[in-house]
Amino acid sequence: MSADDTWIPQMSVGDLFTPNLYLYGDNNPVMNVDPNGFARKNVLDGPFPFSPWKLKLYAPIIWYAGDVYLKKNNLKNTRICWKHAFYGDGKALKNPGNMVDTIKKSEKFKKALRSALKNKTSVKKVKVALNFGSADNDLYLSLGKIDFYVTGTKTNGKWNLTITGSDTFDFDEIRTISGGFSAGNAANDFGVFLQEYKAIKKYKISLDFKYNSFS
Repeated sequence: MSADDTWIPQMSVGDLFTPNLYLYGDNNPVMNVDPNGFARKNVLDGPFPFSPWKLKLYAPIIWYAGDVYLKKNNLKNTRICWKHAFYGDGKALKNPGNMVDTIKKSEKFKKALRSALKNKTSVKKVKVALNFGSADNDLYLSLGKIDFYVTGTKTNGKWNLTITGSDTFDFDEIRTISGGFSAGNAANDFGVFLQEYKAIKKYKISLDFKYNSFS
């Protein structure tokens, strides 16, 4: 094992804290490596300021900051999904939180459902495609675009329905390029970065619920 030579620009005699000329990795062989014998390199260094190793160290802080914001804005379902991205190990979620109730209260969802059921008395796996927007901000952030499949019958003017759907909670596009700069788009793009460097994991959200007496 050879010492790092003092003629290397990043090294100086002052860096060698003892008379030992065979110091390795600037006297810190746990956090520094020297694969070619010329200069030390910190094991946390990466191609960007936040390397994958560093992001994993910072993950609890990043999660907590996001959680505080989501709680302040009463985005209950998004809080659950956000935390699961950090700590759920990529496992699927079914009917998380009060997401089903939030969907049932959505005017956009009810309008799309009425349109799909119009002039019918029974349906089987009818597709209802939705793209939740700012009016349903909690659903927009937690689900975004989703396809529902509806089965049911109409009796005395009321529908008894079984509704299923699934979506992947992930960050798959840079939105500041296509949609311009905004706080929401910037947060999404940071999510893309976190996912790319494995600080968070994408996962599937599945929904399966009854919607009785719908009209």
